[in-house]
Amino acid sequence: MPASKVRNRQPVTEIAKELARLMGIPCYENLLVKTGPTPAIKDISTRQEKVSALMGVFTVNDLLPSGLYDVLIVDDVFDSGSSLEAATKMLKGYSKIQNVYVATVTRKR
Repeated sequence: MPASKVRNRQPVTEIAKELARLMGIPCYENLLVKTGPTPAIKDISTRQEKVSALMGVFTVNDLLPSGLYDVLIVDDVFDSGSSLEAATKMLKGYSKIQNVYVATVTRKR
């Protein structure tokens, strides 16, 4: 999942890379990228409006070789699930992706 805050080292990226290494699969850091600022989700009232607003900030890069792939999104925190839902919808629209799975490190209460 693209980071919302720029850091020298992204903890969630480090987790994703290590998980991919342990599983013996590639880690594509730039398959899904943010192309603009994330709107203030707290100011949007419905879940569907949140997802729609977020869909406009993600782009899928055509990085995968030919074939069908299963993708695991690794994110640092699960709050409302709106950003993960938008990311999942964007990835499912990419012709080379068959299934999208999600793993988060923490969940907000």
